[in-house]
Amino acid sequence: MVDSLSVWLVLPLGIALGWYLRARGPADPTQPASTSGASGVSPDALAGMSHLVNDDPDQAVASLLRATELDTQAVELHLTLGSLFRKRGELDRALRVHESLADRAQLTSEQMERTRFELAQDYFKAGMIDKAEELFEQLSHRGLYATAALEALISVHEQSREWRRAIEASRRLQAVGAQPRQPVIAQYYCELAEQARMGKDIDEAIRLANRALEEDGGCVRANLILGRLQEEAKDFRAAVKSLRQVPEQDLRYTPEIVEPLMRCSKELGELPAFLDFLREIDSETSASASALAQAQLMRETGMNPARFLAETFSASPNWALLEQLLSSIEPPADETSAVAMNNLREALKTAAAARNRYRCTSCGLAPGLLFWQCPSCKQWGSVIPADDRLIPKVS
Repeated sequence: MVDSLSVWLVLPLGIALGWYLRARGPADPTQPASTSGASGVSPDALAGMSHLVNDDPDQAVASLLRATELDTQAVELHLTLGSLFRKRGELDRALRVHESLADRAQLTSEQMERTRFELAQDYFKAGMIDKAEELFEQLSHRGLYATAALEALISVHEQSREWRRAIEASRRLQAVGAQPRQPVIAQYYCELAEQARMGKDIDEAIRLANRALEEDGGCVRANLILGRLQEEAKDFRAAVKSLRQVPEQDLRYTPEIVEPLMRCSKELGELPAFLDFLREIDSETSASASALAQAQLMRETGMNPARFLAETFSASPNWALLEQLLSSIEPPADETSAVAMNNLREALKTAAAARNRYRCTSCGLAPGLLFWQCPSCKQWGSVIPADDRLIPKVS
């Protein structure tokens, strides 16, 4: 019985072999196909297919390699096999197939380019980064795979965290007519800013964050970095200015600025202006950033914000308000009621803590942390704070 390996390999290879047969035609056009050795197909190619059906991929590789050595028209079959092995994660076999092809001097230039591109992908997936980078770099300067090689080269630099080289490759990609990459380049500058910050080079970190904004004026991350750096440097006025730009860039990231903006506003003695700013944002988004901030300030002055939070929660129920409300409610005097209230509080806290705080607008991943590059689909800037409302918005 044909198992999953054979299903994966035989169907596409059957298509490739069909193409191969049509390309060759009968060995003698005047003779029927049945008398021409299966249309001139080499015994090794047919043996390779037999080994695949019998779940013996290593023998299949050996047979098909011999067939390719006999007939250059089998190159397509060879490439299909190597690609399928890579997609299945069988990288040793994929490398064996593609390295064998790359050693063939009689390949056409187009076949050689494709073979080298496939081989570079094998190296990359196998973690052989230096070899992959070398091949992608060579292919990126000319030929059919120049654009694809540049895109792959950027992925290599991202994985190696070589952000300046990623910037250079991105600019080259833009120059050949690819879609604009300024937002992604801005993210690379933010990565460099974070590296500078970790190295205690604050001036350089600020310069790089500003460079990100020059590249993409809508880069939320750059202003968040600037706000943090400026707060750490006790330049609270500059930090407030940077943080207040975030909602102008993307209102969805407002929750990320509330706490640092409150701290800086306290230092400046400008809490009323801070609350007015958040109320204005709330009126545009139906959010509750100002209510949460006001509740925190009430606690700090010795007031219990439970009633205020309950009224706000009634008007705009969301998880953040619920968490704050639960922590503010005084336990009942009656012991039985107090136990029941505590159990309810703990259950709701558990549900609130388990909620998805962020989501990727590209692939739907719901991480608990804010990633600037989605760990799943690798898109930049696609992870945003999740909708916090208990009652979903009806569109």
